[in-house]
Amino acid sequence: MLKQTVAPTTESIEAILSLEDAKEFANIVGAHDDKVMSDLIKAAINDAEDITNRQFASATYELTLPKFTQNMRLPKNPIQGVSKIEYMDQDGNYQTLETANYFFYEELEVGTLVFENLPGLKVHPQAVKITFTSGYETADKFPAMLRQWLKVRVNTLYEHREELVLGTISTKLGHVDSVLDRYRIRSM
Repeated sequence: MLKQTVAPTTESIEAILSLEDAKEFANIVGAHDDKVMSDLIKAAINDAEDITNRQFASATYELTLPKFTQNMRLPKNPIQGVSKIEYMDQDGNYQTLETANYFFYEELEVGTLVFENLPGLKVHPQAVKITFTSGYETADKFPAMLRQWLKVRVNTLYEHREELVLGTISTKLGHVDSVLDRYRIRSM
């Protein structure tokens, strides 16, 4: 089970796509729709994160598992760092796994943990707890194409806020969403 323990800050979300950039792209002048636009930015980021299996703005997660696996790909990439790995001993108490028993590497922005000399675990659905931070550390590391997709998505959501639009013909441009395909992290 994956649980977010520290949510992204407003500042880290703004680093991904600022309100000013979104308003400029949508040609919005004034502050009358700032709340709407801020909500749409968050919604667009959530959509893109779900589609790509990534974490955009920095957040901390706790992953609980019933056991260790030799090579474990972590969810919510890119990974900034693994802060703690705990395991449940035979008495049901959590112990911290020594860093000498694992190493972390990243390939194509996908973080993997490799374990060695693993201790015995109690049979339990939450026998292993891995705490890690993920997301793009700085705005300049965030891919420009993803930022552009977010601008288009926010503008589309802003322009079409109703569920139904009557008396119009519209076509969805497939190449816009194909941008997300380039950044999608697929499960193994």
